[in-house]
Amino acid sequence: MTQEELASKIGVSRATLDRVINNREGVGAKKRKEVLAAIKELGYKPNITGKMLSMQNRTSIGIIIGADKTPEDGRVFEIIYQSMLQCSEGLETSGVRFVYRRMESGEVEEQIKIIEEMAEEGIKGIALAFRKRTKKLYDTIAEYQAKGIQFVPYFNTLVEPGTDLKFQCYLETDQVREGRIAASLLAKFIGGKGKVALISGLEENYAHQLRVDSACGLLNDKYPGIEVLPIYRNCYPEAEAERLCQEILDKNPDLRGMIVSCGFFGTITSYIEKIGKKGQISVILFDITKKAKKDLENGRCEAIIGIDLKRLGYNTIKVIYELVFRNEVDKESWEMPLQILLKESIE
Repeated sequence: MTQEELASKIGVSRATLDRVINNREGVGAKKRKEVLAAIKELGYKPNITGKMLSMQNRTSIGIIIGADKTPEDGRVFEIIYQSMLQCSEGLETSGVRFVYRRMESGEVEEQIKIIEEMAEEGIKGIALAFRKRTKKLYDTIAEYQAKGIQFVPYFNTLVEPGTDLKFQCYLETDQVREGRIAASLLAKFIGGKGKVALISGLEENYAHQLRVDSACGLLNDKYPGIEVLPIYRNCYPEAEAERLCQEILDKNPDLRGMIVSCGFFGTITSYIEKIGKKGQISVILFDITKKAKKDLENGRCEAIIGIDLKRLGYNTIKVIYELVFRNEVDKESWEMPLQILLKESIE
């Protein structure tokens, strides 16, 4: 049965059927469910392309999930992972198999080992998020790219400046821009005057460093009335986050603002509230998690900057799938608009 015949039997357009089979956007949840049910009832096996047919039931795509070492309600990769699962379940009806591997330590050596194991299993494409930028990791990826494996970076996507490593596409998250936006917002919240503190997570997680470094640069360049304290890095684990926040506020009781990029931001915002300074110190957070949104709703922070993590997970699966089977990707699939949430925007 051709797809044209199937669309006619189901009573939908050929375009709608194509969107459902290929798990593309543009079809409502109810209609998608109805079409999938009809496909199953009719016993139709999607034949997406000639290449897909020849590789059916033996094509695997690997997904490496980053390590979350933060409180459950603030975990970035868990949100991404759940969305990935939803997308991949729909695509598996076409014969592809998605292999998920969670990182435990988050170290580069572990990531390299997973890549090598996936390559040995014959996996055709791998999606991954960078944690550290190392030559050994770049060399490993380049080696397997040369052997025909497609790679798609997501979330933390930037590679070391000057490296020869290239990707056909990646799901961009521009941490430098995020940091500059955070600095501009904070300057407005505090009227361009006063002391501010910039706090980052582990130095090995360069996403945190890009944010606070770019925020620091903009504040120093554009706002002479703002005194930027020396950057506080390696805010990890939870006990260190509270100790550090206490130290900053003990030394700077007149602190006006904070930009926080670390997994234990909730410990910091809770401490500020505990000592009665909520509303007196303007706080900007990154990454739109359940905990961050709760802090925003309760007035513990003024804004959250990040991308839609659910959309990121969904689009990551679409992109790696399309690269493996079509060697091309629709531009709309990998553009990730930056979001700025204020309390007024989620009420």
